[in-house]
Amino acid sequence: AVVSTQSGHYGRDPSNLKHSCDHMYGEQYLYTSCTGRCSDSSCPLRTIPRYEVCPSQFPDRVGTIVNNKYLMFLTRSYGSLYTNRYFVCEDNTTCVDYSKVCDLVYD
Repeated sequence: AVVSTQSGHYGRDPSNLKHSCDHMYGEQYLYTSCTGRCSDSSCPLRTIPRYEVCPSQFPDRVGTIVNNKYLMFLTRSYGSLYTNRYFVCEDNTTCVDYSKVCDLVYD
């Protein structure tokens, strides 16, 4: 997108720029790739916690049908509250809690 700056010049919106993430690792790579700012790398985390993923990590999970399309899993988080705040890694056997990924930018 083209935007006007305070000086009246027009240029590209820096928040939309994509760049190479080949030099990034760890938290920086996760945050940058998963916010869509890498030109050559995709986010290694998936956001749909389907029931068939991460079976050994959450043995006491509960399944529910979503949009009449697929089965998703939930885990008990607080008392009787169930949530699905997980990102699924590409190996489909490891899930990462949302707070352990999204809060990294503030660490």
